[in-house]
Amino acid sequence: MTLPPDPSPSDPPLPYPYQQDLGFEPAVARRRRISSILVPLGAVIVIAALGWPVGQLWSALSPRVAALKIESGVVYAIPEPEEAVAGDGWFLLIGMGVGIAVAVVAWLALRRWRGPWMLAALVVGSLAGAWLAWHTGIQVGMDAYLRWRETGAVGTQWRIPLALRVTDLKKDSPWSVAGGKEPWLRVNGVLAAQALAAAFVYTCCAGWSRFASLRGPDPWQAHPWAEPQPDQFGPGRTGSSETGTGTALT
Repeated sequence: MTLPPDPSPSDPPLPYPYQQDLGFEPAVARRRRISSILVPLGAVIVIAALGWPVGQLWSALSPRVAALKIESGVVYAIPEPEEAVAGDGWFLLIGMGVGIAVAVVAWLALRRWRGPWMLAALVVGSLAGAWLAWHTGIQVGMDAYLRWRETGAVGTQWRIPLALRVTDLKKDSPWSVAGGKEPWLRVNGVLAAQALAAAFVYTCCAGWSRFASLRGPDPWQAHPWAEPQPDQFGPGRTGSSETGTGTALT
């Protein structure tokens, strides 16, 4: 292939094939590759940071289990209370709502960076955010409860802190689980609800998109250094790009 002459500073940029053959990478392509890494990484950080307000919301909405202090320890004030399950249920619903929201926002606001890396960012960020939400929610009222458990008078009641404690929860104790671990050290599959919802919604948006490219109606934008080839004569016309003439179709 014959290479074009060296361009002058006033000449327009060379088309993509010549740039590739000349062996240098356009600056805009290099910036695009950098942004393809930094933007998903930023999405991970932002989604993970949402875990703090989500944990506060979980703590505000979820009811607390009433515990009773007895000689041998702590038991339910009401046998088999529904509040023991409500904490897990609220965490599941809030996590799914946040997962759907972040997936839709990422699809609409980050169109130029759609693809598998953004999907991975949604999943990783959602898992980190869910863990932070869980850790934030269980700390609310924890110190006061521990003091009451150690020094409280027999016969008094207390609203114990939240925990994802349905799995392996002992029937007769609201704050003990099988295996000897404290319940705030245990989590279950509810923690993955946000990541699953985000991945499902983002994948559905990609699957139902009416464009050939994930990035929208301009597939050439996947290679920003390549100039688009618009219809020079408008819809319903044909012509020769060499002569610049066009003929209306009838």
